[in-house]
Amino acid sequence: VRLVIDGAGAITQVSTGGINASNFGIDAGLSAVTLTAGANRIGTLAANVASLALQVNEGINLGSTYGSGLYLGTIGQLSGVQATGTINISNAGNVFINGPVSAGDTTSSALVIEAGRGIAANAYTGANQADVILLNSPTISVGAGGRGTFYSGSYENAGAALASQLASGSHRFRYNSTQLAPGYSEALG
Repeated sequence: VRLVIDGAGAITQVSTGGINASNFGIDAGLSAVTLTAGANRIGTLAANVASLALQVNEGINLGSTYGSGLYLGTIGQLSGVQATGTINISNAGNVFINGPVSAGDTTSSALVIEAGRGIAANAYTGANQADVILLNSPTISVGAGGRGTFYSGSYENAGAALASQLASGSHRFRYNSTQLAPGYSEALG
């Protein structure tokens, strides 16, 4: 199933039924898109929007050694996730970044990508393991002065690739946390 939304006004999910799509493209460069009301099941996502808030409860298994998850990738002419404003993507499981991600916003909430939504703080182990996993060295950017925040399970396994994008000793690492359950005490900078 491939579903592409094309629009110019605000796009908001009002049904709790959820979106079920193995490939979900959003080509709505002038639209603020909010898809957080339902039990969404999305495999691969590609988007060009003004802003994006997306919650996914289940992804797809494309054969990764890390299991299933939401893939940020390519669908037709859309590649990765691009927004002139903010991006906030949250999945109950893994998030695979396999394409460029760019948020033009310049605030501390410019870009948020969360793996393991709903996992309690400090519980990212065993069956609860969920990570942000970088594939094929994607480019990730925010507007000047903006911040990108990634909620990922641990430094081991896939988390090491994400951590390699930041300088060792930079104090920019906080593990075992979600947006709703921070497992760290040192404030984000």
